[in-house]
Amino acid sequence: ISKSAISLRKYRDEQETPTFIVHGLESAGEGEWQEDDLDMEVQIPINEIPDEYDDLAMVLGGSMRPKLHNGDILFITFTKQIEIGEIGVFRTSRGNFVKKLNDGYLESLNPDYDDIYFCEDEECEAVGVVVDYYRK
Repeated sequence: ISKSAISLRKYRDEQETPTFIVHGLESAGEGEWQEDDLDMEVQIPINEIPDEYDDLAMVLGGSMRPKLHNGDILFITFTKQIEIGEIGVFRTSRGNFVKKLNDGYLESLNPDYDDIYFCEDEECEAVGVVVDYYRK
């Protein structure tokens, strides 16, 4: 193989796996306090990228297994309206979480983890809905 063939393959591979910036860490476990300056570069194959999303975040922990795994990249659409049964990103007084919204609580899919219930004085707001994810 000539050097130009290798360069062309490398160029094609770079175009098919563009680099993105992950701005957030979302806990699938005990809650994650968001760092303001978190910016991680990740490469995602172009055929794994959904048509519409607003931001990327990374899953930390195992409470959303088997659906989401530690290290998965989440494609998030910002919205305050998340339907019951959807997986979303939530900002709470305990930290940030990725969980399934249920009626009155945030559900962990992994039975080894507790669901999250809130007292009246605790805060919980929807940040966005998870529209897709990428796993290496």
